[in-house]
Amino acid sequence: MQGCRAHARCRPNFCAILGHIFALAGLPSNFRPAAHSGHMTPGNGAQARGSIYFTQNPMLDRAKEMTRATNRGFPSAMSQNEDIDGPIRQHSGWLIPLGVFIVTTGLSALFLLYYLAPVPPSFVKEQSSPTTATDIVNLRVNGYELRVPANYLLYRSARQGGESKEVALISVFPDFRGYDGSDAGDVADNAPDSSIIYLLVRDDAMDLPEKERFDRIYLNYVVNQQGAPGPFGLTQYAFREDSGYRGEDLFVGQTPAGPVVLRCVKLSDRVPSPSCLRDYPVSKTAAISYRFKRTHLSDWRAINDGVNALLRQFHGGKKAGAQER
Repeated sequence: MQGCRAHARCRPNFCAILGHIFALAGLPSNFRPAAHSGHMTPGNGAQARGSIYFTQNPMLDRAKEMTRATNRGFPSAMSQNEDIDGPIRQHSGWLIPLGVFIVTTGLSALFLLYYLAPVPPSFVKEQSSPTTATDIVNLRVNGYELRVPANYLLYRSARQGGESKEVALISVFPDFRGYDGSDAGDVADNAPDSSIIYLLVRDDAMDLPEKERFDRIYLNYVVNQQGAPGPFGLTQYAFREDSGYRGEDLFVGQTPAGPVVLRCVKLSDRVPSPSCLRDYPVSKTAAISYRFKRTHLSDWRAINDGVNALLRQFHGGKKAGAQER
């Protein structure tokens, strides 16, 4: 456009077309159609110095008409952009980050659940299946090794041997023998006077010694921390009604090796066949619990001695002539 300003001979038609093109392009300019003259009119003062005036022209009108027709048939680039931008503006920009956050959080929760949550019990609990076989099974619970005759193992899976988180055993009081087939009724019926003693060796590196558990845990929930003389040479403690042990009695017996702490479920209509439970560590990485019927509480010393003898046998050696697997 500077050429048009510099040369008075510039043809009006050419300048008009250029001006219209700049107007269609949306560029700011000082081109304006003039109503009187076909040339520049510098006599209009400051306006003439910043603008160029053109007359109405047939060619210019024709160009405008062609442009309008084109725009009617084909939307301009700006209108196309508006059509494209319309649906895009309907979706908020935070939806994608939100989706990524939800997926990441869900995967993280599944990962933590898989690795940190306690292992749930099997949906189909393994049924007890004692055997009369006496071959030796080599087992290991968190480094605590056991060599157990098969007829002491309650479940078939344990008789496969190897590493396990826990090993369930049974023994028959008073001679602490293994299962021989004549005890099937006691195993199945759970009678109040059953002679079956159930033992569980488990992976537990955090189990407290009995005296420490008694002092730090149980004494906080009893009515009288001094206790009272109980049956069979035991000291008896009553748990408070607001404690989680209110359905049990606590008995403590003294032996040369240390205290024997027994929790016994109270006899009631809801529990017609109550048991007594003892729990203590056998190594730095494993613990044992055993339970017997409360009707045998008078034999707590013999049961304690018998269980300790079994552990020495299972953990220390094997019978002569026994087969291994």
